[in-house]
Amino acid sequence: MDVVQRRSFIKGAVLGVAAAGGAASLLTGCTPDAAPPAQNTSGAPKHGRLDWQLAWIKNVQFSGSYIAHANGYYKAGGFDTVNFLSGGPTVVPVPVVASGKAFVTTAAAEQVAGAILQGADVVCIASLYEKAAFGLMSLADKPITSPQGMKAKRIGVQVTNTGMFESFLSANGVNRSDVTVVPVQFDPAPLTTRDVDGMLCMVTVQPVSLNQQGYQVATWLFNDFNYPKMDGLYVVRRETLTRKRDKVKAMLKAEIRGWRDAVLKPETGARLAVDVYGSDLGLDVRAETDTAKAQNPLIYTARRKTEGILSSSAELREQTVQTLGLGGIAITDKNLFDNSVLDEVFAESPELRSGL
Repeated sequence: MDVVQRRSFIKGAVLGVAAAGGAASLLTGCTPDAAPPAQNTSGAPKHGRLDWQLAWIKNVQFSGSYIAHANGYYKAGGFDTVNFLSGGPTVVPVPVVASGKAFVTTAAAEQVAGAILQGADVVCIASLYEKAAFGLMSLADKPITSPQGMKAKRIGVQVTNTGMFESFLSANGVNRSDVTVVPVQFDPAPLTTRDVDGMLCMVTVQPVSLNQQGYQVATWLFNDFNYPKMDGLYVVRRETLTRKRDKVKAMLKAEIRGWRDAVLKPETGARLAVDVYGSDLGLDVRAETDTAKAQNPLIYTARRKTEGILSSSAELREQTVQTLGLGGIAITDKNLFDNSVLDEVFAESPELRSGL
């Protein structure tokens, strides 16, 4: 599994009671997704259960979804139950949705495009991260500040990311022979022992860990150096855009509300991850809060202050397709994205576009 998809991580005490109720609701019975929508007493469409395949373990990466659940945004949208299915190193989320075992997931553009090219009838309808969190970190006392700065340096690269790294070098006019690639895992220890001068990372993960250990780290995003790509793409089966369009829209509205809250108060999403949704994982609230803060700039950008969280633009979608092409993944914007449902969400609820 690609680390981009696996580790793309992210209100106060007022959520405590709501969170407890939300966690309890996960255990209740529900109407299957295949059942036709009913009407509840308030007249809102009743969508039954939402099976949400998480792209990784139940940490703060999914805090906006937790808040949407705990704060009742999903219930208000007509869902009886939200069933968060834990991911992990052995779970590849896109096939779970493609097979109908889950309604929605988030994934890296590479994984979605690859699945589509292999025949999966899935499509991306929104994006959590306007900028992918992948980048390079170095120690602050010897910072590498640009792709050109990697020349004659030892760069730690995970085996699964070798192809992507070589594409990035090519996009920036750096010869592969000018860089000494050192195979590493995801543990940032080789940087602290100075076995490498720089290391590929998720800027929301490894640098946070090193900062907590007392190391000062310099980071930059591949996205800002000729490698623009959105990440955390919301994926559903293409047929649901016709058969269950109202359910897709209700899900997106709840998600947008949840992520707006998560950006405003990252400590709340962290506490929900630690105490409720990932309570069996031994998560550290400080680390989860710092991770949530680190991902906020990728979620709530200058453009999204007026265009809305989860939104994209035609330019961003085309840039993502072009960047995939650099890595040999040939797919079109039309085959990968369908922005129509999100456009309808913002048209029906324009307040969701407003700044925080």
